[in-house]
Amino acid sequence: MMRKKELTLVTATTGSGDDPADADDPPGDLGGETVCWLPRVCDECGRLSDSEPPTVCTNCGAAIPVA
Repeated sequence: MMRKKELTLVTATTGSGDDPADADDPPGDLGGETVCWLPRVCDECGRLSDSEPPTVCTNCGAAIPVA
């Protein structure tokens, strides 16, 4: 009979909440792009458009609705 292998899931977080000292630390720069660029992202392929407001994706040709 085969034994099932155990799986351990490890995730990265910014502060576990277990250490009271974490509560006093202001959140740092988490990186990433700003939310205001979200309307420029193609729903079909995920590419960020070079123009604003985009109407057609230059990569795949899909229509990008104006928000």
